[in-house]
Amino acid sequence: MSDLSKSTAYAWALTGLFAAIHFDLALMPAVPTIGVEGSISLGLVSAPLTGFLLGPMYGTVAVLIASFIATAANPAIAAAGPLTPVATATGALSAGLLRTGRVRETTLLYVATLCLYLISPVGMLLPAFIWFDTIGLGVLLVVQVPPVRQRTVEVLSFEGHHRPWATVLTVWAIVFVAVLADQAMGSAIAAFHYVYIVRVPSDGLAPFYALAMFVYPVERAIASIACALVTVPIAGVVFREFHEFREFASGTSGSQGGTPQDAIEQAAETAAEE
Repeated sequence: MSDLSKSTAYAWALTGLFAAIHFDLALMPAVPTIGVEGSISLGLVSAPLTGFLLGPMYGTVAVLIASFIATAANPAIAAAGPLTPVATATGALSAGLLRTGRVRETTLLYVATLCLYLISPVGMLLPAFIWFDTIGLGVLLVVQVPPVRQRTVEVLSFEGHHRPWATVLTVWAIVFVAVLADQAMGSAIAAFHYVYIVRVPSDGLAPFYALAMFVYPVERAIASIACALVTVPIAGVVFREFHEFREFASGTSGSQGGTPQDAIEQAAETAAEE
């Protein structure tokens, strides 16, 4: 590993760069929200992209900082209240964890977000709202099957030659889970915020969740496809052409979860044991 990719300054420079990109996109409204003032911004797409490229630590930090600054600059994008950036960062963290092969950690995080919604004031009235999120949980369970996990890690190393459709499908699965994790966390945070802070009765807020129950799946499906189509070419270029960036993003310094080859070997060992 080169001295440059080991450098703390290099890591934080990339974090600052991607935070600036996410900040700009987070200020651009994309989808209006139902029942509350505000909108969902293009940060929905840039957050998983940042987490995917920078990994779970630096990607999450970049998105969290940029999102808090963006919501302070334009409160209209804080659809779930002041803690909206936590939901966005959850998407970045999920993408970063999955790209570095940490599927079990991602699954625990995902289940925790679903449980947080279910114990929220609205979740107890409308548990069916997260019906579409169960598909994301299914994707995580499939990825944990040893042969699938090993193949996923191989494709995500961006080393060697893989069929384009396999790369797109693998990246899409990751960002699909990420945007759903963002949605589940945001829905939970919004429920607590509007009921306990804004003082909207939970039975008055639940109908708006019911209206959105069949809208957000379309929104998240489109966002995941758009994010995958953007992420694949960008990741392919930076991981193949910029050696220092690939080493940094692969986590060979220890904070991001190990090199792609380490992950491949670990997946193979786990498959043999199971």
